[in-house]
Amino acid sequence: MPAVTPLIPTLFRRLKRIGYDEAFVRRVVLPDWWEDSLAQDATSRVQIELRVAQRLSLPLADVADPLKPLRLPDANHVRLKRAKSGTERADIAPGLIAARNAVALVLPHLRAVPPLPANLTAAALRRRILERQGTVDLGALVEACWSHGIAVFHFSPLPTAAKKFAGMAYYEGDRPVIVLASGYDSPPRQAFYLAHEVGHILRGHVKPGGEMLADSDLDTATEDKDEREADGDALELLTGQRTPEFSATYGLTAPKLRAAAERFEEQHGVHAGSVTLIYGKTAQRMPVAIAALKLMNMDAGARAIVAEALRRRLISDDGHPFAELPGAVMELLPVFGVECRG
Repeated sequence: MPAVTPLIPTLFRRLKRIGYDEAFVRRVVLPDWWEDSLAQDATSRVQIELRVAQRLSLPLADVADPLKPLRLPDANHVRLKRAKSGTERADIAPGLIAARNAVALVLPHLRAVPPLPANLTAAALRRRILERQGTVDLGALVEACWSHGIAVFHFSPLPTAAKKFAGMAYYEGDRPVIVLASGYDSPPRQAFYLAHEVGHILRGHVKPGGEMLADSDLDTATEDKDEREADGDALELLTGQRTPEFSATYGLTAPKLRAAAERFEEQHGVHAGSVTLIYGKTAQRMPVAIAALKLMNMDAGARAIVAEALRRRLISDDGHPFAELPGAVMELLPVFGVECRG
């Protein structure tokens, strides 16, 4: 009797029905040594079924039964705060579950991350950043998060069979965690997303043992009190003002916006990338703002900035990268953008 091979193609079909496409499963869930022919070996098959169950929070008995439909865990522990009309918690749950489980595997191996100080505010965090440099940009904000006890990750890719999320904030045990997952790679844009999630943590919108807070689309307007507070904290972190103003002629071209933003940075100590996005948002000219960011070479590199800060927290005491990390953790690092060689 031929061996049963649930991963080829039965398991992939079952996983896709709950939001996990095959490419995502191969990249994020399966080990790098996996070949589909190994499913013919019972021991290898069980090992992979266990991996799928653990990484996606599915019952092992369900995963192992090729005739049993799979069901996502409920998303009652998630508060969806910012989303386009029609998006529900269950729509983004596949990505949230996979990201959180991946983070949980990495967190125990972080080094030299202090606890979150009590009563830290956005204004105080900004002052501490400005003690070291002239403006608050993504790199400075990521480092400030880590040095104040907030673990920051960028998770990619998300499942294409499910809806995306831009960021989430929660506690894993007593550790505040932020996971960014937006496809935007512009550092100024990701700086706002990160600052927004920092606001949720500093405001106590998430607490140890409490719900996760997920933002699906941070470009969506909202009247929600927590979201408006987090937006205000984000702007205060980045600009020093909760309602910043950037006076500029409405019809600026990208080159003129770049020049105006750079002058504003020199005069007021607000990063030119943040100024550019504020103009794009308030003047409803985001395409011009995006073009200006490109002229300033600020349209890419955000994920690499976040990944490098994480990489430094995984280096061993003797300075050797990843020397003591388990193989399962090493396999996960690429989804956080961390290069494992060298």
